[in-house]
Amino acid sequence: MTKKVKLLSNSDESFLIPIEAARLSEIISAEIDIHLRQDDDDDDDGDIDNGEHGRDNDDGDNNNHHHPCTEADPDENDTTTHDSNNPSSPIRTIDNDIVIVTITDRLSPRILRKITQFLIHHATIEPMTPIEPPFPSEDIRDIVRPATWYADFITVDVDCDFLLEMVRAANFLCLQPLLQLAVLAISIHINGKSPEEIRPMFGIGNDLNDPEEKDRVRAENEWVFRARGGRMRNDGG
Repeated sequence: MTKKVKLLSNSDESFLIPIEAARLSEIISAEIDIHLRQDDDDDDDGDIDNGEHGRDNDDGDNNNHHHPCTEADPDENDTTTHDSNNPSSPIRTIDNDIVIVTITDRLSPRILRKITQFLIHHATIEPMTPIEPPFPSEDIRDIVRPATWYADFITVDVDCDFLLEMVRAANFLCLQPLLQLAVLAISIHINGKSPEEIRPMFGIGNDLNDPEEKDRVRAENEWVFRARGGRMRNDGG
């Protein structure tokens, strides 16, 4: 049974996390399930093949038998497997113990490192308190209490640009707890600011009467309408 998942960033920097942490992302979890089902099917096919043709191998050398989904590699220590019909598959396995996920390769090392910290803490140390209004106060620490680690995670050394990047990454990965936390942090961050102060944060022009500009802003900030944590909601505007 696979124990670890390795996530690759857009610069091939890797982050190793427990499989239960990776499964917090609906996208990654779905990829893992597809991969594991294929591995089971391949194992079943291999058992049938060995039963039918095992007697034909008079030399008795089973070490040269290659798994049908294993691609030969000059490096004998590399036993990477993937879908033989799709060599660019976003997921593969090493040594039957580590699943490599490349679907995250559009994310920068900085954002992926931050996401893995969240995943590991949520899955193995302390789950985040569900973010559901009404909130007890304007202080994010009170909202996520007793799991106050998440307040520091989302506010310490995190500016608005990084928050927006985190929101888009969490939305892409269907990582709902992080999406809700980041959207909450942004809503608190912009609370009390004027429209003139908020527009540059989201790359919004002054004229939203232009249909193309309005569509662009909505498309780039679709996460606002999907998230349901805090004050950010779809009001039909």
